[in-house]
Amino acid sequence: MTPDGLDERFDPRFFHRAARVVSPLVHGWFRYRLRGLDRLPSGVPALLVGNHSAWGTAEILCFLVAWAETLGESRRVNGLMHDAMLATPLVGAFYRRIGAIPATSDSGRAALSAGHDVLAFPGGDIDSCRPFYEPRKVRFGARRGYVRLALEAGVPVCPIATIGSHYTWLMAPGGGLIARTLGFPKRLRAHTIPLPLGWLAIVCAIAMFAMHLLPWWGLMTVVVAGLAPNPVRITSEMLPPIDLRAATAHLEGDAAKVEHGHALVYGALADAVARMEHTRPYASS
Repeated sequence: MTPDGLDERFDPRFFHRAARVVSPLVHGWFRYRLRGLDRLPSGVPALLVGNHSAWGTAEILCFLVAWAETLGESRRVNGLMHDAMLATPLVGAFYRRIGAIPATSDSGRAALSAGHDVLAFPGGDIDSCRPFYEPRKVRFGARRGYVRLALEAGVPVCPIATIGSHYTWLMAPGGGLIARTLGFPKRLRAHTIPLPLGWLAIVCAIAMFAMHLLPWWGLMTVVVAGLAPNPVRITSEMLPPIDLRAATAHLEGDAAKVEHGHALVYGALADAVARMEHTRPYASS
């Protein structure tokens, strides 16, 4: 815990070493490109708000590698992450060391107060577990905490639109129904669960292997193919920053400010995801 109340275990040396290790995957397997980073406001921290796809793993790693390679140690970014992920052995420790902090308003305010940029994916599970046939959708649901955080902290919001990552793991529909049936929304704050088709193929392959219908090498082939992300092209673009305090100053009441702020950020992000192309910038500087 830092003096300003920020509970982080960020290790800058580990962060940059991890970026170098993951870089070949990011640039070779995903052919990642981050555009518009020059729009990041200078001299003040910003709240970076992005869309999520296919567990969110690929776009997070891609973004952090590009951040490290472009900005070096000139700026630090803390990513808000679900406490269930942070509590997962090895995975949680890894993400904490590269800058992840609990996805709470207190953690976000502490990071911004410390002068760090904060990366948030308000859609979380409902956005990242969208079925494979919704590649250009953005789902935030009723989540507005990111708007309240930006208004309270008085920081600009920089939407980050990403396309392509939805295809890294293809998700089957039905995760929301299963989560509700098992009571996950109340017990785990999870409104859906991932159903990657590759993992469903692994389950089927294991069943076939158990019935002696599939040789061991066939099973291993299915397992490797099911676990590995698809080699897709991923592109992110940071859109022009939005000053939510200025944009909502004419409104009375916190609820009205929050909803209007959400409409501005979500609208910009959803429109960009729907119309972006890998080959040319979406927004003009």
